[in-house]
Order: sequence, then structure tokens, then C-alpha cells
Amino acid sequence: MDRRFFLAALLAAPAPLFAQAPAGAAVAPEVAIRQSAALFDAGRYAEAAESYAKFLKDYPTSQQVVEAGFRFGYALFLSGEFDEAAAQFRKLIAAPTSSPELVETCQALLPVALAQKAGALPAGDAKRKAAFEESIKEAGAYLAKYPNGAEVENIRYNRAASLYQIASYAEAANDLRANLQAFTGRSDSYLDSEYLLALTNATQGTFNQATDKAAALKFFAEAEKQLGDIIAKRTDLPLANDAQFQLGEVLLARAGVVTDAERPAVYQQALTAYRAVQPKAVMIAAQQERMNGILARIRGAAGNAIEARRLGSLRLREAQKLGVLNAREDQRLNALLKCGEVFFQLGKYDETRTLVTALAPRATKPEHEKSVLYLLAMTYAMQGNVDRAIAAQAKFAENFKGDPAGAPLALTLGNLLNSKGDAARAKGYLDEAQTLAPQGEVAEIALLERGRSLAATGKFDDALKIFDDFLKTNPKPESAAVAELARARLLRDKGDLPGALAAFTIVRDAFATRPQAEEAAFFLGIVKNALKDSPGAIADLRAFVAKYPKSPLAPGALLTVAQAQRAAGQKELALSTLLQLPSQYPESKEVGFAYFQRADIYAAENKPDQVIATLQEFITKFPADEKVFPAIDSIAAVQVRAGQVDAAAATYQGFLNQNPSAPNAPVAVRKIAELYRASAAQMGRFAGLDEAKKAAWNAALAKAVAAVEQLVEKFPKDAALALGLETFQDVQQMFVDAGVKPAAQVADAFRGLAEKAKGEKAATSRIAFRLAARSGSAVEMKANFDAALAYSPASLDAYGQSLLKAGEVAEAEKVYRKLQTDFPNPAGVAPAQAPREIQEAQATALYGLGRIAEAKKDTAAAGKLFDQLKQLYPWSPKIAEANLGIALNLKEQGKTEEAIALLSQVARATTAPAEVRARGMLATAQIFQAKNEAKGAIDTYLKIAQFYPTTPQAAEGLLVGGELLEQQATTVADPVEKARQLGVVRKAYEDLIARHPGAPGVDEAKQRLAGMAK
Repeated sequence: MDRRFFLAALLAAPAPLFAQAPAGAAVAPEVAIRQSAALFDAGRYAEAAESYAKFLKDYPTSQQVVEAGFRFGYALFLSGEFDEAAAQFRKLIAAPTSSPELVETCQALLPVALAQKAGALPAGDAKRKAAFEESIKEAGAYLAKYPNGAEVENIRYNRAASLYQIASYAEAANDLRANLQAFTGRSDSYLDSEYLLALTNATQGTFNQATDKAAALKFFAEAEKQLGDIIAKRTDLPLANDAQFQLGEVLLARAGVVTDAERPAVYQQALTAYRAVQPKAVMIAAQQERMNGILARIRGAAGNAIEARRLGSLRLREAQKLGVLNAREDQRLNALLKCGEVFFQLGKYDETRTLVTALAPRATKPEHEKSVLYLLAMTYAMQGNVDRAIAAQAKFAENFKGDPAGAPLALTLGNLLNSKGDAARAKGYLDEAQTLAPQGEVAEIALLERGRSLAATGKFDDALKIFDDFLKTNPKPESAAVAELARARLLRDKGDLPGALAAFTIVRDAFATRPQAEEAAFFLGIVKNALKDSPGAIADLRAFVAKYPKSPLAPGALLTVAQAQRAAGQKELALSTLLQLPSQYPESKEVGFAYFQRADIYAAENKPDQVIATLQEFITKFPADEKVFPAIDSIAAVQVRAGQVDAAAATYQGFLNQNPSAPNAPVAVRKIAELYRASAAQMGRFAGLDEAKKAAWNAALAKAVAAVEQLVEKFPKDAALALGLETFQDVQQMFVDAGVKPAAQVADAFRGLAEKAKGEKAATSRIAFRLAARSGSAVEMKANFDAALAYSPASLDAYGQSLLKAGEVAEAEKVYRKLQTDFPNPAGVAPAQAPREIQEAQATALYGLGRIAEAKKDTAAAGKLFDQLKQLYPWSPKIAEANLGIALNLKEQGKTEEAIALLSQVARATTAPAEVRARGMLATAQIFQAKNEAKGAIDTYLKIAQFYPTTPQAAEGLLVGGELLEQQATTVADPVEKARQLGVVRKAYEDLIARHPGAPGVDEAKQRLAGMAK
């Protein structure tokens, strides 16, 4: 923080201060003293001091000796020789020849010289504090002797500055407030005192951040008010500019104290403050203009010696400030770098990087370059860009080797690599963080991360050893508490719940006054609940909430109490506890869970009306909660189960009406489309419906189509459209299957949908890509694919499979990796608990990557991926495809029995696509054929067409099955049986020709039919 010292520049004295030489005195002393004065007036203070020292030696009896003695001391002061200056001022104070005015002036300069001496000493010098204390003492002496003296304001300011330097902030503030009270509206230095008081308050706020947030906020508020007053007055523009920068600093500090909800607004205020800081050149011009104004006032005060001397003193102080401004770096650059820091805190990493990259050419000083490199590396790390983060961190480490500021950066990189599963490289960075900052929070977090790194790879015992070894070193209590808590967490993660229970107990009891005791007390109840000790969990968590009612963990504790009560059969108590949560902790994230758990209790009792009422209450009371849309989803699901499809659609529409711009608004539209499509599908086969139900079927599908059209028109760029197009595709297929429209018109329907997009590329690309996926055109899919857009899992799967068939394995892998990225599993959510579309996407991606591993002949990797698919998503239709892939590999290896066992699972997978099951049946038939089991082969080939008549495999089954049966018929002696078999053969060939006119085997079927006719 900038600190101003009173540099007490008094005009070289008018008449009453110095005795003047009488007329007729010797010339030599006059010449000598004029030479000395000329050097002084020219600002050559070191030479002036030497000249005055010579004069005092050469002319000890001169009547000019008193003036020369003062100017000697003052020149020493201005040239930085503070010890000698103080000694000279003391000599003049004690001299019987000094006038009262000169004594007062020297007593005013003495504490300033001592303060300047202290300020010039290095921060770690033991003499520094002693010098400040001596200055404070001399300032007190002046104030006691001259309570109404001309320099009271300046001396009190100087003492406050010295008190600030030795961290006596309360005493410093008292002096500054006294100045503000005594000199309000009648002092040109008033704002200097207000500025230093603001810095004093800000510093006290910073010191209270960790221990007393309320006090910190109070100090910050005072500092902001005082800085704002200086900025608003604008009577001292350079000082106002400094205040503008310091206001940004105070706001940045306050952001660390306020609540999470308040923090973004405070950061925005800090940005505004920093952006208002003006460049150095503007401030220098403003200060020169200020000095010119003071000079004009001096001229206007001619004849008023006291006012002229006061203004002269003020002008010299302002000249000192101008010197400081000229020597100081451009505050604007510092302010812009601070803007980068604020952007980073706001999570605007791209903006941070853009700004600091633009500032980099100007960041020539080490501290500026450090800030640029640090922010570059941190933004890359926070965005998960490992390679660029490592490169930027390496440059930081090279340029600032051993700098503790690099510890958080190394720690962040270690955390990032841990999260990527790269524990080996993570360890190096975590070790570096501990080396750079061996003590404190960073070192402790690095220790925890090293343990987490080992635990992430399943090396729980190695991780525990790290903490056990650390604890054996008898660390400080605060560090021991961190390590003990880490041990407890590891034991919990390892699954050793009894061990975790004992470890958390140690932390709670042995470190009762440490912050870690709070978390340990909470997890004692959580672990007991996991151990099915409902009474113990309830008791511990109730005690936790009673002791730590304001803890951020308290809402979670109450939620777990309700779960334990429900597990213990105490349903009414559970409901009562869940009702407590919204009233006691309305801003907690657990509020939504409390409502959902209440709804779940009612659902278990088959009380749909109460389920809906509970969730609607949640939506009404907490409309901004992130769980509002899941609540809408749940209400709609209850309504659908009750057969109230229109009511469910109205529920989504109500959400849309109230939240037309919400992120989930397009999802709601897609849900409406899918609701109506599913309701039509559940009516059964169209041909079997009566006229009333056919009308309802058509109406439902019309509403589904209208919803997809709404997606295209209102949300053409949203990823929800990709899934909406799947619904549209299904609807069109339902029309075709029902005979309502010919298959050729499906493409027209998609083209009509594209017209509603009005050229919006994101929508037209998705529509064209979905149509190409439907037709299986690899060329069209490739032409319309845009890697920047999210497509539906089915569309990407079709594209990935087409690339695999074309041998473009690397490109296919990119597609499936993209699918994983486009539909990520939510952080902290188990795969089985993720939204259905996420699960479907992840299941499809695992299947695709398994197929890619097969294409690379990596059977082991394929097997692992397919096993993962089965474990995570056992319901997925892709499991049938995975089984098919495994079975085909077994078939190629000659393991036919194992292959047939898997193929039978494929056949029973009713949720699998028809083509998958048909491929499985075809593979089974081929195995029978290879084993010369003609009957099984023929039956299986021909049944493909019976079960899956529209698949490509049906055509092959008809041809091969017909050929095998035709060959078999030649060996049959019974003419009746032979005629029957040939009739089956003839029908197979005829069906192939009629139903699959474009299939590869049609010509051969025609030839065989012709041969049979002969």
C-alpha cells in the first residue's frame, strides 16, 4: 500500500526566523552564504550541505551562522542524510541563539527526519522499528510543547504514518481522526490524513479476515467510504487516482470475506475501481497544475507572511509528491494487471488470459512479469489444459526460481494432474509446492494432495503412511489436525468405516479447538449412518447441528438425520426433520434434496397428489434453485404414470412460460415432444386401433412434431435440438410403419424442418446430419459434421460406425471421444444416477470405443470397455451390441460355444435395435453352418426374415437359408417332403426379390428360381 510521509519542506525563512547581517558587514561571509544558497535553491542539496558545513567552519562568528546552521540541517535532510540532519536539528533546538520560531521549526522537522531514516532501512533491519519509535516520541514532544503550532497537522500525520509502520493501527487511526476533526474544510492536507486513515482501516480489515469477519467488513466499509470521499472531491487528482487504485484493493480484499452470493458483485465493483485508474502522465500533469495553483495563491498572499510561509511549505510538499510521481511506476499498468486478477477470481479465464497477454509487452518489471506468467499458467490449469499449463508454469519456475509465489501454481498443477489420473507427474508438482512453501496452507494442501494422489490409484496404505510419518514428526497442532483429518478421510474412502470412525473421533476430541474438529464431528454421524447405526448417527448429527448451527455442513447433517430416521422406520420424524431444513437453512443447496426426500416418502406410500404438492411448493418458494427443473421433471413423471400426458406437457409448458430464457427451457420443449411421441407409441400398433384412438395417435404425434418445430424456431443453437431430432426421426418412422406416409417422404419432412431454421447453421447442420445418419450415408454425414456442435448419441454412433466400416479408425475414435465430452457425467454424481440421456450417451461412447479397440485388434482393451459398459449401464441396448462384438470375436477364434451363449443373450435383448438382433441371429446361423448342423443353420437363416424383415440381414438369411435348404432337398427321398422343402426355398427366393430388390443376392435368387423352373 502507498504510504505518504510528511517531508516538511518549509520555505527558507522570512524575516522573523533568522537574524539578518547588518549593513557594512564583511563581504566574504555574504558571498559564501549566497553561494551555498544558490546550490540549495538549485536542488543540489548534497553540495549545499557541504557548502554550508564549510561556511560554519570558516565563519563561526558570522551573524549568518544561525541561518546557515538551519539550512545545513535542512540540506542534509533533503539529501537523505537523516542521522546528520536530526543531529543538526537537535543542536539548533538546544542552542541559546536560536529564536523560538527556529526551535519550533526544528522540532517539527526532527520527527520527520527520524521517520525518513526508519523508512530508508530494510524491512528486516532491527533498527527500523527503534527509529520509528524515536520519531513517534519526538512527534509527541512537539505536540505537547506546541498544541496550537503551525505544524500540528503535519506532525500528527507523520506520527500516524510511523505508528502504521510499527503496526500500531488503532493509535495511528486516532491521530488521523484527530486531524480530520480539527482541520475539516480548512486544510490543504486534509485528504492526506483521510487517505492514510483509509489505508489503516483497510489493513486492519485484512488482519481480521481470518479471525473476525464482522470486524473485517466494518473496517473495509470505513476504508471504502473514506476512499470514495477522496475520489468524489477530486481536489487532489493524483491522490484521488491513488485512492481509486486502493479502492480496488479494498474491494478485492472484501470479496474474500463476503458470502459466495455477494462475491461476484464485489468483484465487479473492484473491476470498476481498477478500470478508473488513470495513467502516470495524466497524473503528473495534474500535479504540476496543482503546484501552479498553489504558486498563484502564494503570490496572492503577499503581505501575509504567515499564510505565505504555510503555502510555501505546502508547495514544497507537493513538489516532493511530484518527485514521487515521476519516480513511481505507472499505476495504470498495475490496475490493469489487477483487473486480470479479478477476472481470474470470477472464473473468466479466457478474459484473464486475453488481458494479461495484451499487457505482457509492457510488463518489463519482474513483479509485472511474475503476475502475467502466474495468471497465464493458472488460467490454463483451471481450464484443464495440462500441456499449456505445464509450459507456462515451467517458464514461471525458470524466471522466478525458488519464489514462494510459485507454490500455489505448482499445487494447482498437481491437483489437475491428480484429477486426470496422472499421479506420477502430480507428485513432482506437489513436492515442488511443499519445497517452495514448506509451512502454511499450501504445504498442508500439497500433503493432502499427495495422499489423495496415492489413494486415487488405490494405494490407500501408501497414502496413509504419508500422514502417519508426518504425524511422527510431532508437528504443530494445526498441522497435526490437518493430517489426522486426512487420515480419517482416507480410511473412509478406503472403506474401512470402523477405522474412519475411530480416526474422526480422535480429530473431534483431541483437536476440539481446531477448525478440523467441526468436519470430524459431522463425519462421525455420516459414518455411523453408513454403518447402519441410525440411533448413533441421529444423536451425533443432532449434537453437531446444536454445536455448529451456522456451519455449512449443518444442512447436510439435518438431511442425513432424516435419512437415518427413515431407515429406522421413523417416517414422521423424518418428515419433521425435512421440514426444518427449508426454514432453518433456506439458502443451502440441501433445501432441494429435502423436498425431494419428502416427495420420495410420499411416493413410497403411493400418494401422488402429495408428491406433486411437495414439489410444487419447492418450485414456488425456491424458484431460483438449480433443482427446479428436476422438480418439474418429477411432477411430469408422476402425471405420466397416472396417464395424464396433457397435464405433464402443461407442467413443462408452465416452466417455459415462467422461464423462457432459462438454460433448461429448450429441454422442456424437447420433453414435451418426447412425451407425446411416447404416448402415441404406447397406444399400440396403428392398424389395430379404432378410429377414435387413431385420431388420438395422430394428434399426439402432431403435438410432438410441433414441439420439435418450436425447438428449431426458438432454440436453433441449443444442444437440446440434437435430441429433439431423434424424437422427430422416431415420429417419422412411426408414420412410415403405420402406412400413414411412404418412407420417401421422411426426407421431405426433415427438409421442411430445416426451412424453419431460417438458415441458422447450428440447426441446419444438425438436421442434415440426422437425416444422413438415418440413411446411413457416410458421405453426407461427413459433409455435414461440425465438431463444434453437439449431436445426438444415435447420430454420432451412426457416424462413428460408418467411419469404422470405412477403416477410418482414428476419426471414429474422435467421434466417440466427442460424445463423451458433449454429454459428460455430472461431477459428484454416480453414473447410474445421471440423467437418462447422459447415461445413454456414455453407454454409446463406451460401446463405440470398444468397437474401436476391436478394430485395433486390442481384444483385452475391448473386453474391459464392454465389461465397464455392462457394469455401469446394465439396461443399455448397447450391451447387446457389445455382446455381439465379443461373440463375433469368439467366433473368429473358433470358440463357438462361448460365442453362441453370448448370441443367445443378444437374441433375448428386447431393447436392442432390430439390426443388432438380426446380426446376432445371422452369426448364430453361420456357426451352425460351419459346424455342418444344416437343420439349425437353415432354420436360423430363414427366421431372420420372419423376425426382422426390414433389416439387411433378412436378405442374406433368405438367400443362404434358401440355398442350404435347396441343397438339402436334393438328398430327400420322400417326394412329398422334397416338394415341401422346395416350396419353402421358392418362397424364400421370391420374398428376397420382392422385399429386398436392391440387396446383393437378388440376381442369384432370380437365377436359382429360373433353374428350379426347369
